[in-house]
Amino acid sequence: MRLMRTGGSFLISLLVFGCGAAMPTETPAPTSGPTPTPSGPHDMSLPAEGASLMPGTYSVRTGGVTPAKFTITEAGWVALSGDLASWEIGLDESHTIVVAHEAKALDPLGDGYGSQVAIGPTAADFANWLASLDVLTTTAPTSVTLGGIAGVTLDVGLQWPGNRPIHTFCDPADPCAALFATTLTSADGLGIVASERDRFFVLDGPGGVVVVDVGARKEDWDSFMPAAQAVLDSLQFETD
Repeated sequence: MRLMRTGGSFLISLLVFGCGAAMPTETPAPTSGPTPTPSGPHDMSLPAEGASLMPGTYSVRTGGVTPAKFTITEAGWVALSGDLASWEIGLDESHTIVVAHEAKALDPLGDGYGSQVAIGPTAADFANWLASLDVLTTTAPTSVTLGGIAGVTLDVGLQWPGNRPIHTFCDPADPCAALFATTLTSADGLGIVASERDRFFVLDGPGGVVVVDVGARKEDWDSFMPAAQAVLDSLQFETD
């Protein structure tokens, strides 16, 4: 999950067919009738936060990231945030998919986003580092290809030491740890909270390590994953 955000906006365009020029702020109710004949793609930009994502194929392009496309097949997803190096969608802020580019490792016991550690340069280096951290429970790292980029995936949980104070940027009732920052957004980062489970895809992107983080509350993980997996299956990075 994203632990801190700087605000701002990003461009996320919907590639649709036979649509009007305006993007609705809420997902329209289904209507009966014939399927419209495709008339060509129309790009429509969305604000970074709060906009509903109607079913369709989206293209994400910002100044510092590898362009990507993904498809939403069911209503309920919203654009949560984005900046020059990362973007986030979700059903809400506790059920999310975050994509972060040029990721840098952070000491989870350190003082937030200034505590970078020298890990890398490969995705496997990052995944093995995650698996070595005492404050995390992880599955064994396994090879994966996501969106056309090869890397490593593993599931991660947080087991915060009871004898350490909770970070000031966490909810006092829900310990958290920052794990990744990006070079373009030093005040923004990815991490994990104790009440949630995350699946990290750490990929060897063309400009550096790309981290895709799927996160949800532990009790909702099994019900959230089919919706998240459908988005992941459609994700395609444009690396050429």
